[in-house]
Amino acid sequence: PPETPFPQFEEELEQVAATDPARIRTELEHMIRSMQGAEVPPLTQEILEDPAPFVPRLVEQMREYWKLTIEQHWPRIRALHEADVTYRARQLALGGAELLFADLHPSLSWTDQTLVVDKQHDEEIDPRGRGLVLIPAVFDWPGIAVLVDFALQPTLSYSPRGIAELWDEPE
Repeated sequence: PPETPFPQFEEELEQVAATDPARIRTELEHMIRSMQGAEVPPLTQEILEDPAPFVPRLVEQMREYWKLTIEQHWPRIRALHEADVTYRARQLALGGAELLFADLHPSLSWTDQTLVVDKQHDEEIDPRGRGLVLIPAVFDWPGIAVLVDFALQPTLSYSPRGIAELWDEPE
């Protein structure tokens, strides 16, 4: 998860570049398990065996993808994210967690001081005072993504409010 509310792309790429190869292996193993028996592509298997040499290549591919597809749209996407963060902060201030999660996503509910996520995964997570990072992400629509890594804060990414109008031309 990002370390600031409004991270910069190059700073995030630096974090990717500094990723421990053991973490990459763990993430790939998780992805392979989620494929439920589907054939693992040869390149994925090669990366799994020795992730370190692939990190610089991945970072450069991410940078190039950013430049070709997202960078020109980033001001619009960022404005949508910032508006959602402001809205969520207001909801939290006005009504606590119950109001914060009331309209965040249909698969979420706040019940008895517990956030319930209706997904095809059964796990109980105690944030142990670390809190929960919420990340609006236009590319998660219509779903949500949950990141649980006990070295980090639990993280939930979701589609921000107003996403349906993201690509409309401004008046």
